[in-house]
Amino acid sequence: SIGVDSEIIVAVTPSMSNICYGSTINLTAQVTGGAGGYNYSWVGPNDFTSTSNPIIIPNATNANTGTYTVTVTDSNECFSTDTASISVGSELNLSVQPSSIVLCPGSDLNITADISGGSGGYNYSWSGPNGFISNLKTITINNVSSSNSGTYNITVTDSSGCAISGSSTVTVN
Repeated sequence: SIGVDSEIIVAVTPSMSNICYGSTINLTAQVTGGAGGYNYSWVGPNDFTSTSNPIIIPNATNANTGTYTVTVTDSNECFSTDTASISVGSELNLSVQPSSIVLCPGSDLNITADISGGSGGYNYSWSGPNGFISNLKTITINNVSSSNSGTYNITVTDSSGCAISGSSTVTVN
Protein backbone atom coordinates (compact mmCIF):
# COMPACT_ATOMS: atom_id res chain seq x y z
CA SER A 1 0.00 0.00 0.00
CA ILE A 2 1.35 3.39 -0.93
CA GLY A 3 0.64 6.24 1.44
CA VAL A 4 -0.32 9.63 0.09
CA ASP A 5 0.79 12.65 2.08
CA SER A 6 -1.40 15.69 2.27
CA GLU A 7 -0.66 18.73 0.16
CA ILE A 8 2.02 21.01 1.58
CA ILE A 9 0.75 24.53 2.26
CA VAL A 10 2.84 27.49 3.43
CA ALA A 11 1.67 30.90 4.66
CA VAL A 12 4.04 33.72 5.60
CA THR A 13 3.11 35.90 8.56
CA PRO A 14 2.81 38.76 8.47
CA SER A 15 1.92 38.79 4.77
CA MET A 16 2.22 42.58 4.59
CA SER A 17 3.82 44.96 7.05
CA ASN A 18 4.99 48.54 7.42
CA ILE A 19 8.18 48.56 9.47
CA CYS A 20 9.82 51.54 11.18
CA TYR A 21 13.34 52.37 10.03
CA GLY A 22 15.79 50.62 12.37
CA SER A 23 13.22 48.07 13.59
CA THR A 24 13.43 44.31 13.19
CA ILE A 25 11.76 42.42 10.34
CA ASN A 26 10.46 39.07 11.60
CA LEU A 27 8.81 36.75 9.05
CA THR A 28 7.63 33.21 9.75
CA ALA A 29 6.67 30.51 7.25
CA GLN A 30 3.82 28.49 8.77
CA VAL A 31 3.59 25.06 7.14
CA THR A 32 0.80 22.51 7.14
CA GLY A 33 0.63 19.16 5.38
CA GLY A 34 3.34 17.50 3.38
CA ALA A 35 5.71 14.80 4.53
CA GLY A 36 7.61 16.78 7.16
CA GLY A 37 11.35 17.33 7.18
CA TYR A 38 10.82 20.82 5.78
CA ASN A 39 13.55 22.85 4.10
CA TYR A 40 13.15 26.62 3.77
CA SER A 41 14.51 28.80 1.00
CA TRP A 42 13.92 32.56 1.35
CA VAL A 43 14.78 35.22 -1.24
CA GLY A 44 14.21 38.94 -0.96
CA PRO A 45 15.40 42.42 -1.88
CA ASN A 46 19.09 43.16 -2.48
CA ASP A 47 20.03 39.51 -2.99
CA PHE A 48 18.71 38.48 0.45
CA THR A 49 18.72 34.71 0.96
CA SER A 50 18.19 32.51 4.00
CA THR A 51 17.41 28.90 4.90
CA SER A 52 16.20 29.78 8.41
CA ASN A 53 12.66 29.95 9.69
CA PRO A 54 11.69 32.41 10.97
CA ILE A 55 13.87 35.03 9.32
CA ILE A 56 14.91 37.93 11.49
CA ILE A 57 16.48 41.04 9.97
CA PRO A 58 17.57 43.62 12.57
CA ASN A 59 18.01 47.36 11.90
CA ALA A 60 15.79 47.52 8.82
CA THR A 61 16.50 50.23 6.23
CA ASN A 62 14.84 51.26 2.97
CA ALA A 63 17.05 48.63 1.27
CA ASN A 64 14.93 45.97 3.02
CA THR A 65 11.71 47.17 1.37
CA GLY A 66 10.24 44.67 -1.08
CA THR A 67 8.84 41.18 -1.52
CA TYR A 68 10.16 38.23 0.48
CA THR A 69 9.39 34.81 -1.01
CA VAL A 70 9.76 31.49 0.78
CA THR A 71 9.71 28.08 -0.86
CA VAL A 72 9.20 25.21 1.55
CA THR A 73 10.13 21.72 0.38
CA ASP A 74 9.20 18.56 2.28
CA SER A 75 11.05 15.22 2.45
CA ASN A 76 9.25 14.00 -0.70
CA GLU A 77 10.47 17.09 -2.58
CA CYS A 78 6.95 18.49 -2.80
CA PHE A 79 6.94 22.26 -2.32
CA SER A 80 4.82 25.32 -1.70
CA THR A 81 5.60 29.02 -2.02
CA ASP A 82 4.27 32.19 -0.38
CA THR A 83 5.31 35.84 -0.19
CA ALA A 84 5.30 38.80 2.17
CA SER A 85 5.44 42.46 1.22
CA ILE A 86 7.53 44.65 3.55
CA SER A 87 7.71 48.43 3.45
CA VAL A 88 10.34 50.14 5.61
CA GLY A 89 9.65 53.81 6.37
CA SER A 90 12.25 56.50 5.91
CA GLU A 91 14.56 57.30 8.80
CA LEU A 92 13.33 59.80 11.39
CA ASN A 93 15.80 62.57 12.21
CA LEU A 94 15.40 64.80 15.25
CA SER A 95 17.30 67.92 16.24
CA VAL A 96 16.46 69.56 19.58
CA GLN A 97 17.61 73.18 19.74
CA PRO A 98 19.19 74.19 21.93
CA SER A 99 20.47 70.87 23.22
CA SER A 100 21.82 72.66 26.30
CA ILE A 101 21.27 76.18 27.58
CA VAL A 102 22.13 78.31 30.62
CA LEU A 103 19.66 81.09 31.42
CA CYS A 104 19.38 83.90 33.97
CA PRO A 105 16.27 84.00 36.18
CA GLY A 106 13.46 85.96 34.51
CA SER A 107 14.55 84.98 30.97
CA ASP A 108 12.33 83.17 28.52
CA LEU A 109 13.05 79.57 27.53
CA ASN A 110 12.37 78.37 23.98
CA ILE A 111 13.17 74.83 22.83
CA THR A 112 12.32 73.55 19.35
CA ALA A 113 12.14 70.01 18.01
CA ASP A 114 13.00 69.89 14.30
CA ILE A 115 11.95 66.59 12.74
CA SER A 116 12.29 65.13 9.27
CA GLY A 117 11.76 61.74 7.63
CA GLY A 118 9.26 59.10 8.55
CA SER A 119 5.72 59.37 7.27
CA GLY A 120 4.81 62.88 8.45
CA GLY A 121 1.84 63.77 10.62
CA TYR A 122 4.11 64.19 13.64
CA ASN A 123 2.92 64.12 17.25
CA TYR A 124 5.10 65.79 19.88
CA SER A 125 5.27 64.74 23.52
CA TRP A 126 7.45 66.83 25.86
CA SER A 127 8.05 66.20 29.56
CA GLY A 128 10.26 68.08 31.98
CA PRO A 129 10.85 69.36 35.51
CA ASN A 130 7.90 70.02 37.83
CA GLY A 131 5.53 67.87 35.81
CA PHE A 132 5.98 69.96 32.66
CA ILE A 133 4.20 68.50 29.60
CA SER A 134 3.46 69.84 26.13
CA ASN A 135 2.39 68.54 22.74
CA LEU A 136 3.80 71.48 20.74
CA LYS A 137 6.77 71.49 18.37
CA THR A 138 8.29 74.48 20.20
CA ILE A 139 7.94 74.94 23.93
CA THR A 140 8.14 78.34 25.59
CA ILE A 141 8.39 79.06 29.30
CA ASN A 142 8.33 82.73 30.22
CA ASN A 143 10.09 84.19 33.26
CA VAL A 144 12.05 81.07 34.22
CA SER A 145 13.38 80.35 37.71
CA SER A 146 15.70 77.70 39.13
CA SER A 147 12.69 75.34 39.36
CA ASN A 148 12.71 75.20 35.55
CA SER A 149 16.24 73.72 35.55
CA GLY A 150 16.54 70.13 34.37
CA THR A 151 16.14 67.91 31.34
CA TYR A 152 13.31 68.42 28.88
CA ASN A 153 12.63 65.15 27.03
CA ILE A 154 10.73 64.82 23.79
CA THR A 155 9.36 61.88 21.85
CA VAL A 156 8.12 62.50 18.32
CA THR A 157 5.87 59.89 16.70
CA ASP A 158 4.99 59.88 12.99
CA SER A 159 1.70 58.78 11.42
CA SER A 160 3.00 55.18 11.10
CA GLY A 161 3.70 54.95 14.84
CA CYS A 162 7.48 55.21 14.42
CA ALA A 163 9.15 57.27 17.16
CA ILE A 164 12.37 59.08 17.97
CA SER A 165 13.44 60.78 21.21
CA GLY A 166 15.74 63.61 22.23
CA SER A 167 16.30 66.07 25.03
CA SER A 168 17.53 69.50 26.06
CA THR A 169 19.29 70.33 29.32
CA VAL A 170 18.31 73.65 30.91
CA THR A 171 20.18 75.37 33.72
CA VAL A 172 18.75 78.51 35.34
CA ASN A 173 21.43 80.17 37.50
